[in-house]
Amino acid sequence: MSFVNNMDFDYQEEMEKANNFKTTRVPRKITFYKGVLLRIKETPSILVLGTSPGTYNSRAAFLLNGDLSRTKILKDNVKKRPPYHQTDVFPLFNTITTRVPWMGGTRNQPFSSVIAIFMEYGFILGILTMYILYRASMNIIDKHKNSDDYYPLQFILIYTFLLSFFVYYFELVEYALPIVLLLKMYQISNIDSTNIVPNATK
Repeated sequence: MSFVNNMDFDYQEEMEKANNFKTTRVPRKITFYKGVLLRIKETPSILVLGTSPGTYNSRAAFLLNGDLSRTKILKDNVKKRPPYHQTDVFPLFNTITTRVPWMGGTRNQPFSSVIAIFMEYGFILGILTMYILYRASMNIIDKHKNSDDYYPLQFILIYTFLLSFFVYYFELVEYALPIVLLLKMYQISNIDSTNIVPNATK
């Protein structure tokens, strides 16, 4: 309800406060989502073409913007802030913002793997990417319908997908790798033993 109620606000006013490092009334993640809708409305071509990889709110965009990278070489020598990242995302989350009370924290981080995919690659490639992930996940789930792993698997995959709306989990190796390994283990465990070549280890 808080999310729905807060969507009716003056976006430009909130962004002006963000640019001036003032405390905002609306959580910045919500401001970010509204900015996405306004950007699509203002530039419909993004729906087809996207803004190009690493130029909106993907992990690459934050690492290369010259402010949030912890790698000294990147921080000192790479300062890439594409126009949309500079205007729509960077003001909401930067090193100055995170030092001001009530402006940092997880509720205000404008991260989203799903938004990054759709905004940076366009909706055609975005839908294709999501469909591939969905089909791969459903194939694994379907093969475990009659096992005790069916519901835990469903939970893991649905939870991961939902989290990717609010964090860039698809791009975090420390999170994505265990999930991928877990799914691969389930795939391997489902291989029909009759397909294994006899005496293959000899």
